[in-house]
Amino acid sequence: MAVSQEAHDPLIGMWQAIDEKSGTQMIIELYLLGDEMQGKVVSVKTKSGEAIAPVCEPCKGPLGRVQVVGATFISGLKKNDGRWVGGTVVNLRPGFLQGTVANCEIELVNDRAKIFGYKWTRAFSGENYWRRYE
Repeated sequence: MAVSQEAHDPLIGMWQAIDEKSGTQMIIELYLLGDEMQGKVVSVKTKSGEAIAPVCEPCKGPLGRVQVVGATFISGLKKNDGRWVGGTVVNLRPGFLQGTVANCEIELVNDRAKIFGYKWTRAFSGENYWRRYE
């Protein structure tokens, strides 16, 4: 059985995302499903390290009113020129934008995963950097 080049992609694996405002930490697993990259939440902890189980109240579809832990919130990314593009991301962070679906791109920048999300056009965008979780 042949292993695809994407299976050896340095972005595949576990990443830590920290919310700058609340200090909440999410552990995210980036993995392949066929030739597409997906991302799911493995755990969520408060700034003090206490495990929590938030729910995405305004999310629609399969993420509607389910616990964030275990949720696949990044999907459909395809490899293109060293970056993963053309996918979608659901904002799971509590607040006004929770449940918003946006276009998504991911690439490795200085040993960190750079997540770029945009809605409608790149003028309505945001980016975040995740550190490798060991």
